[in-house]
Amino acid sequence: MTRFEILKSTTIQFSIEELLQNKLDDFLLDELFEIDNSFKEETILSNEINTTEDVRRLEGFLKKNKSRIRPGLYNDCMEELKKINDDIKWSASVEGKMVLQIERWIAQVRDKIASQLNGHNIFVGRSFVDPKALVVGGVIKDDLELITIKRFIEIENPPVAPIYKFEKE
Repeated sequence: MTRFEILKSTTIQFSIEELLQNKLDDFLLDELFEIDNSFKEETILSNEINTTEDVRRLEGFLKKNKSRIRPGLYNDCMEELKKINDDIKWSASVEGKMVLQIERWIAQVRDKIASQLNGHNIFVGRSFVDPKALVVGGVIKDDLELITIKRFIEIENPPVAPIYKFEKE
């Protein structure tokens, strides 16, 4: 691994938003659809679940049809529903909102870095130690390059003060 890759590997580079659950897993849906094909028409099963009201609607659907669903499948669906509800609550929490705001900012800045700072070895991610911390780093040639990168980041108005982790070539 290069020094750049080593530095980059100390940060979270994936989006937690991709890990948040907002619907029942496909294998659970397939099993539900096998019970009754008309379940495919239930919008609560096909749409994303983004609010606590959506959670209540799905829970109501499952309870209403509990007698038709085998116990193991019903329990699996209720477990998934709990995970979905937990993810909705986390997303609405102060920490969740901050992490998601940082991640959206990171996605935008990565695009700009690729187009405007092409040729620079820069990474942007979140800290493993504190996921609410923003880390900008890479391998630079000199202090002038570091100043240019810091100015670029400041102009982009990060949601939290970045931690800079740069090494010289």
